[in-house]
Amino acid sequence: MLGVWLGAAAPGPAVHQPPGRLYDTVDARLHLFCAGQGSPTVVLEAGLGGNHLDWTLVQPQLAAVTRTCSYDRAGAGFSDKASRPRTLAFLDQDLESLLASAGVDGSLVLVGHSFGGVLAAHFAARHRDRVVGLVLVDSMHPREFESFAEAGIDLPRDPNQVLNRTPAAAAGYGLPDGMQRLAVDLATAEKARLSVIREMRGIGASLADAERAGYVRMPSRVLVHGDGEWNGAYPDGRMERVWRRLQADLARQLGAPAPESVPEAGHQIPLDAPEAVVRAVEAVMREASR
Repeated sequence: MLGVWLGAAAPGPAVHQPPGRLYDTVDARLHLFCAGQGSPTVVLEAGLGGNHLDWTLVQPQLAAVTRTCSYDRAGAGFSDKASRPRTLAFLDQDLESLLASAGVDGSLVLVGHSFGGVLAAHFAARHRDRVVGLVLVDSMHPREFESFAEAGIDLPRDPNQVLNRTPAAAAGYGLPDGMQRLAVDLATAEKARLSVIREMRGIGASLADAERAGYVRMPSRVLVHGDGEWNGAYPDGRMERVWRRLQADLARQLGAPAPESVPEAGHQIPLDAPEAVVRAVEAVMREASR
C-alpha cells in the first residue's frame, strides 16, 4: 500500500545534518547513507512518502553483517528535489546513477517496502547481473488497484486527498523520541510533499512498467503484515484477502517461499518488527551465497 502521508506543515524549520552524503546523479543530488562492511551490499528502498528514516531500526542490525545503504529519493529526506518525472523508469535511473556516483559496486540485495518493493523488483529485473537477492516488505503489486476495484474497494488516488488525511506527527511513527522532530520536518518540507504528489500522479504508469518488466526468479522473501490490519476499513475481511492473494502472487513470480506473515506488525513492518526484515535478508544472503 502507500507510505506515510502528511498534510499539516511542521511548526517551523530546524537545522538537521544528514547521516550520509549527498551525491550528484543524473538528475538531482541524492542522499545516501551506508554503514557496515562486506558483500553483497544491501540497499533499502522506502515506500511512497518515506525516506531513510524508515529503516532506522533495520539498518544498524544489517550493518553488523554487511554493508547496508539507505537513501532518499529525489525530494525526500535530505535529497534535492527532482527535475524529471517521478515514474519507475526515472526512479530506476536515479538509483543506478546514485550507486555509481557513490562507488557502490558489486552484488546487491534489495529490500523494498510498499511502493519501494515495486522499485526494488523493477531494478532487479533490469540489473540481473548485479542483484542477487530481493526482500519485499508488504509490497505493492502491479495490479493492486485493479484487484481492489474488482473486490469493490476504492483506493484513493488523488494526491491531495491522501496528503491531507494524515497528521504531520504520523511521520515519526515507530521512531525513537529524539528523531520525531527530524521526521516531521523532513516529511512536511515542500519538496517532500511535491515529490509524493509527483510519484503518486505517476503511479499508474509506474505499475504498468512494473507489470511489463515482470519479476525475476532469485533468492527472495515476501513479508506481509499481521492478520486484520485493514479490517477496520473493511470488517468483512475482503481487503485483507485481496492483499494476501497479491502477496502470494509476488512470491510465486519470484520463486520465493510462501509469504511470511508478521503477526506483531502493521503495514510499517520495518518499524514494527525490524527483526523480521533482518531475518529475511539474512536468509536471502545465505541462499545467494550457495
